[in-house]
Amino acid sequence: MEYDGNCSQFAHQGNVHTKIRAMTTDNASEMPPAFEHIRNELREQHGVSLEEGWHLRCVCHIIHQVVVDSEVFIKPKLEKFRTMIKTIRLSPKLRAGFKNVQVRLGKKESETKEVPGLDVKNR
Repeated sequence: MEYDGNCSQFAHQGNVHTKIRAMTTDNASEMPPAFEHIRNELREQHGVSLEEGWHLRCVCHIIHQVVVDSEVFIKPKLEKFRTMIKTIRLSPKLRAGFKNVQVRLGKKESETKEVPGLDVKNR
């Protein structure tokens, strides 16, 4: 069922007002006041008593926001790391040192990489 802005009509379709326990939305700032309005309307017009925490924020939206906010801190360090990798890739001496480090860390000579790989951008 789709909500068209008419809470009363929506609540009566399929006796929905007796079945609502929670609703999930994105994290837009206008959602809490909108849901408080819907909660009041359901209580006043249909006698539906919803608990205080019935509006749930989508966990996927929350995780996405954490990732976006974290990028500010991670990006400068990642750029330094990419620069270091590019420098190793361009220098034969550093490439040999890179291979040496891998062997000292326990990799077999046949399993070592000649140069470190650069990461790729994902969607």
